[in-house]
Amino acid sequence: MGHFPVVVYTMGKVGSTAAYKGLLDSKVSPLVYHVHFLTRSNLDGVLEKYSKRMSSATRKRVGFKNLIDGRVDHLTASSVVLKTFNETHRKKWIIITLVRDPVATFLSHTFQNPYIHRPFLINQAGFLDKEKTEAYIYDYFSSFRADKDYITKWFDNEFYKFTGVDVFAHDYDVSEGYTVIRRKRFDVAVISLMRLEDNLSKVLRKLANTEKTVKVPKENVREWSDQQGFYKDLKKRIVLPVDILERVYSTKFAKHFFSLDYRRQMTEKWSKPRD
Repeated sequence: MGHFPVVVYTMGKVGSTAAYKGLLDSKVSPLVYHVHFLTRSNLDGVLEKYSKRMSSATRKRVGFKNLIDGRVDHLTASSVVLKTFNETHRKKWIIITLVRDPVATFLSHTFQNPYIHRPFLINQAGFLDKEKTEAYIYDYFSSFRADKDYITKWFDNEFYKFTGVDVFAHDYDVSEGYTVIRRKRFDVAVISLMRLEDNLSKVLRKLANTEKTVKVPKENVREWSDQQGFYKDLKKRIVLPVDILERVYSTKFAKHFFSLDYRRQMTEKWSKPRD
């Protein structure tokens, strides 16, 4: 594989940390990065949010080490990638991006660094307030708009703006759970989280001409984020109206990456309590 940079470039909460750690541990390349933002406007916005809201006390609790479990955080990685990208115009880049059920992605996002992203949900004890969090989730889906939704629009508002690759202009094999897009500067693999373990090594064999096997570690919600099993319990009992779910699963994003059967299954799943 040589020294081709490999960038795990995703919207977050789609299994990217697991993919990143698997690539690092497998030593497929000495240049492996994990980022969520590479467009200047989006990156600046997130950096400003962290700067304003991460007090010294919060930094101690959250810790950048919690972002990547002791490895370089994704914001620093974004700066490194941008600098390297601008200084190595002839180098080929391999990009791994992932997709996941949008409802599950949003629920996971809600529990990701709430001290930074949703401080209004934190109670006096320093944890997510259950009632406020559930109300926030229901309000989000009740007012769901595809044109304003971060998850639905991430590939348009972030990925395309940096790479110039329109993933929606390329067929996606829902049965295989991945697709490969080759461009002059980027080789892109879009992989479903459900099939990540099966397909990550397969994708690298195609893009990097390597026979290495990448083992994908299991990643769980961080312990501090799930006090008293709130996240686990919420995923079991949250129930959303069918008409709202049909809006979520009829977006360009959902139709492109997930089969009709899968979208119907997810509508059925999230519209009823689960054991």
